[in-house]
This record gives sequence, structure tokens and C-alpha cells, in this order.
Amino acid sequence: MSTAVFIVLARLLDPAAFGLVALSAAIVDVTERLREQGLTLAVVQRKDLTDRQVHSAFWFSIVFGVLLGGIVAALAGPFAILFGEPGIRDVLPWLALGMVLAAFGRIPTALVMRRFEFRALALRGILANTVAGAVAIGLAFLGAGVWALVVQNLLQALVTTVVVLTIARYRPRASFDRTEFRPLWQVGNRVLGFDLLTLAHKRGDDLVLGALIGSVALGYYTIAYRLLAVMSEALSKTVQQVAVPTFSRLQDEPVRLARAFSQATTMTLTAAMPAAVGLALVAPEIVPLVFGAQWLPAVPAMQWLCVVVAVQNFDYFVYDVLLASGRAGLRLWLQLARAVTSLTFFVTAALATQDFVAVAASQAAVTTLFVPVSLAVMRRTVRLDVGAFARQVAPVVLATGIMVGGVLLVRATMAGATDLAVLVACVLAGAATYSLGLLLVGREQIREVLTAGRSLRP
Repeated sequence: MSTAVFIVLARLLDPAAFGLVALSAAIVDVTERLREQGLTLAVVQRKDLTDRQVHSAFWFSIVFGVLLGGIVAALAGPFAILFGEPGIRDVLPWLALGMVLAAFGRIPTALVMRRFEFRALALRGILANTVAGAVAIGLAFLGAGVWALVVQNLLQALVTTVVVLTIARYRPRASFDRTEFRPLWQVGNRVLGFDLLTLAHKRGDDLVLGALIGSVALGYYTIAYRLLAVMSEALSKTVQQVAVPTFSRLQDEPVRLARAFSQATTMTLTAAMPAAVGLALVAPEIVPLVFGAQWLPAVPAMQWLCVVVAVQNFDYFVYDVLLASGRAGLRLWLQLARAVTSLTFFVTAALATQDFVAVAASQAAVTTLFVPVSLAVMRRTVRLDVGAFARQVAPVVLATGIMVGGVLLVRATMAGATDLAVLVACVLAGAATYSLGLLLVGREQIREVLTAGRSLRP
């Protein structure tokens, strides 16, 4: 539902509106991570969680959220000057209010997660996206512009919080116990550093684009990344839900842990690599058909970001394995190196070219650079046989190469055809040639996918 809403809004709003909200949201995301303090994870993982700990975490989350939200709203003017974007002065305080509203639902969400009621959380998300999306689309049709996106953010936070407070069946009490809260705080602080570094890597490009190139460029970049974010969420996260508990159970068996890493990576690559590469090949057709012709400048950036999604799956599970094997310190240092490298590449690309496509290309470069680094870390920590790993994933790469050849051949024969005809023909050709390629060189990969859940069990 959220993707459908995004597509409709993309056809109604201009790049400047998307860029302004994306830049303001990136500022709020950094603040939100500070407010979160890793408490949600601490509450979820705590074995002997007490009522006093829950009440203490709830009130800390709210008070700290209100404090940080007020600070962000007060700094809207300076942020507008810093980023050279006057619209931040008006938009940022409202997004900060959304962060405050969300603070009321963080600890109740953790309680629902502790009860494994993920279906209820999924329904909450669907309801929030539906309500907020419907209102945003209506406002966009009425000419509200950027405020359609602002209201969408606020309504998502409000509906999400109201629903989770209902399903959590939690009744807060006016109680804060510093002694009871301290263990949660300590666990949260260990998570916070890694989360902030992850945010620097994942949202640093938005901040750099907004500061050095402008909100219009960030708007194009946001559109370029949207379909890829949905794809990554659907493919990689699905396997991750199965793989992470398995990694934890195998933490004292490095050989089996390395094998589980290889299996999870192979399964993810088998679906994600052809999907990402295929999207890059049909981006010139799919962008105008889905989002509208006004977004055609986003095509080159989307193609570079497709490279990011295709390549990142080679080391997607490295951080999960390091955490499961008790290497949190090494995990933190690796993410620090990645964050510093990413920001350096982003800033250099933006300053040198003033082009958002170059920033997307720098994202692809960093992702590719860290694959061998991450695999070397895996070899050292869990004795991953890198050669065997390469042989296991090679058929997926080869089959994807066969797919590329098939799609390019079909495209070459369709000069003058409509975008829709080219898109349909290329998708069919890609699916057929990739399947044929796997049958020829990757029968084992097919078995891996068909037995994914069973193969990841220890």
C-alpha cells in the first residue's frame, strides 16, 4: 500500500517537494536514533523484564523524545541556513512533532514484539499507511504540495502510535526507577553507537545531497531509491528473519555458522541479484511508466543504486554473524570504517560534480569496496572458506550475466516500440534467460532456494 501511495504522490508532486521532506526527515532520523537509545531492542531482549523497567523506559522515551523534538523544532531556522533550504524552517518542526508522537509507541511496540505478535504490527502498518496515504493523496490533488507529504508523516506517526497502544494492552504508571532502568540503558548504549554509524552510511547521502547540491536533486534521488528499498526489504529481510535466530544458535560453532552465512547469502543473491540487475536494465522504461516522465533524470541514479542492491547482498549478513558470534567490537569498527568511507565518497562526489548521479555512483563504489573487506573479516572470525563461498555464489552471477545478454538482445530488436512493450518483453526475456542460466550452471542454487528454511536450521 505504501508503495502505491508513493507512486501516486510522485505523479502529483514535484522533485523539490520530495527533496525538502527527505532532507528534513533525514535530520529527524538522526535525532530519532538518539532518542531511541537502543531501548526498544533492550526491552525486547531482556529475559527478566520487570514492570518497573517497562514504566521507566516508557517515560524516559517520552521525556527524552519531547526534549529532542523541541530542540529540533527550535533549530529549524539554523538548519534552513546550514542547508540553504528555506523550506526547512516550516517543515522540520512538524516532522519533529511526528517524532514526539512516535515516542509514545516505542516501548509498547517492544512489548508486542516480545509476544511475537508480528501480524498485529503488520496490520498496524497497513492501517497507518492506508489512512495517511489516502489523506496525502487528497491533499496533493487539492494542490497542497509539500504539505501533503508532511501531513502523511504526521498521520503515520499518530495512527501507528494509537494502534500500538491499543494492541499492546499496556497501562503506564507514573513511575521511574533509576536502578531498574540502568540495565536497559547499558544495553541500549551498546546498540546506539552501531545504529548511528549505520545511519551515517544509509542516510549520509541524503544529507550530503541536500547540503551540497539541493532539494531538487535529493527529490530525484529519493525516487531513484524507492523501488530498490522495497525490493531489498522484500527479498533480503525475508531471509534475515530466518537467518538471524539461526546465527545466534550457532554462535559457538564457527564452521556451521560460516556455512549458515553462505546458505543465507546464496538464497538472497539468487533472488536479489537478478531482480536488481533487471531493474537497472529496464529503468529507462519503468520510471516514466510508473512515476511519470518528469522523473526521467532519476534513471541513471536508479541504475547505480541497482548496483548497490545487487552487490550489498554478498556481505549483507556479515554484521548479523559478527553480533551472533560475540564480536560486537569488531562489528562496530567495521561499521565505523564503512561510515567514514561512505561520507568521504559522498562529499567528494557532490563537491566534484554537483550531480546526484555521481553520489549514487559513489554509493555503488563503497558497497563494492567493502565486499572483500567484509569477507576477509568473516574468514578471520568464523573461518569462512572464501574460495568455497565464491564457488557457491558463482552460478548466480553467471546466470545473471546470461540474463543481461538475453535482455540486451531483446531490447536491440525493439527499436521504436513503446515503453510498455519494451518493458514486458525485457521482463519476460530476463525471467526466461535467468531461469535457463540457473538450470545450466546452478542447479544447486535452485535446491538451496526450495529448501531455504530447512537448510538454515542447525
